[in-house]
Amino acid sequence: MFICKLDEGNAPEDRKILSFVLDSGMAGLEQSKPLRKMGMHSSPTGELFLDDVRVGIDRLVGETEDVAKGGREGAKATFMQERSGVAAMALGIIEECLALSVQYAKDRVQFGEPIGNFQLIQDKLARMEVARLNVENLVFRTIEMSAAGRSMTLAEAS
Repeated sequence: MFICKLDEGNAPEDRKILSFVLDSGMAGLEQSKPLRKMGMHSSPTGELFLDDVRVGIDRLVGETEDVAKGGREGAKATFMQERSGVAAMALGIIEECLALSVQYAKDRVQFGEPIGNFQLIQDKLARMEVARLNVENLVFRTIEMSAAGRSMTLAEAS
């Protein structure tokens, strides 16, 4: 899915923002090889190049346009949902990192005792746990708001 500014000859600030679904292999759409990255290997990331790509109204996602706001509301909603999903993925990654770190602190011995007994290591692990709890609270809040039929504001999702 792409979120694009629609070029109808208007000035850039007056262009509508719409969401489209495009198929790989479409004329004018070119994908780069996946970029190498440190994590989230199951979700390939790469560059997309669009050269005079034409799409019909059947490719639009959601409303055809939000006349009053130029389609920006639909784009914002998509960004907010995306950010909520990223927070949930990050929580899983953080939990695994913390579990591995705690296990390492128990297993690694220095000066005849596990490094987990050292105050500096305990402080680092405690800070990791606080960060994990903050992300977990954000994810739970998002779930609760969704269950109540509310959506996050753009500021809350950021």
